[in-house]
Amino acid sequence: MAGYDYPEPYGDILLKLDDLHELPSYQCYTCTDCKEFSSEKTRIEKDCNECVIILKSSGLPDRECSHKEITVCRENFQARCCQGDLCNRGRRPYSRTQLLSVSFATVLFMQYF
Repeated sequence: MAGYDYPEPYGDILLKLDDLHELPSYQCYTCTDCKEFSSEKTRIEKDCNECVIILKSSGLPDRECSHKEITVCRENFQARCCQGDLCNRGRRPYSRTQLLSVSFATVLFMQYF
């Protein structure tokens, strides 16, 4: 991910800034219940202090733009926060070509070893 990434809940964008009067501005994806990343469901919001993915028990995460000065991850342990343009996209799915290549290599390996 681009920008600052805080895996622990104590990350705070204000700790990384020299001049606290100028908060950075990022673009973030926003959507609700959006496990499948699609341009129809997903909007891009500007002027965010950080981008957030909220993990939910349903398995369908929310992607949000936070305007708070303190990271959302301090309050919500199900949140994954990052600072960088469009950094809350999430993991990119593997392509079929990658999956077929790995499967083929595994079969070859098992036959010869």
